[in-house]
Amino acid sequence: MKRRSSYFKRCPSCRVNSEHCYCSKIHFLSNQTPIDIIMHKSEVALTSSSATLAKLSLKKLNIHIRGDKEISFSPSFINEEKYTPLYLYPGEDAHELTREFIQALKKPVQLIVPDGTWRQTKNLQRRESKLRECIMVKLPSKQVSHYFLRKQKYDYGLCTHEAIAYALGIIEGTIFEQALMKNLQYMVEAHLLARKRRVKISKLMT
Repeated sequence: MKRRSSYFKRCPSCRVNSEHCYCSKIHFLSNQTPIDIIMHKSEVALTSSSATLAKLSLKKLNIHIRGDKEISFSPSFINEEKYTPLYLYPGEDAHELTREFIQALKKPVQLIVPDGTWRQTKNLQRRESKLRECIMVKLPSKQVSHYFLRKQKYDYGLCTHEAIAYALGIIEGTIFEQALMKNLQYMVEAHLLARKRRVKISKLMT
């Protein structure tokens, strides 16, 4: 019998079953704000990673892997000479990310976003000296997540793509938020359809 994985050929970009590939629907945006995602190694292989979608959606976005012995991690990408680095995480000392807050900064924003579970990201800034120098910011209100592919630990929890969408909506305008959230809708719909397909084929194989 063929390996089960052979029944589910995935698109190398969006990583969903090729039958449900949504790459042609994705809005690709030329953002001015550079975004750097610090991804925990455990997220790299996950097909439901929303950080991967963010990479497909935004021109100025880079992903840096942390926690892998084979890949060295250095926060040297932080450019405090040209930008004001903001670390997006809802910590106790975080400032609310608002238009007024952005306008008061002397330099353009560089947005740094941790990606992983709450446990994996909780102490990341504390452990990296250069990240400790960044201003911690949080979204101004509790948003409802539309990412139904994983269970959130908290009711107000957002996936990485959603956090970036809402943040860019504040920094660069609502057009970015709307387009990115539409991309997320395409992703969620495609994965849910693919999951139904897997269940159907699994039943046929039993």
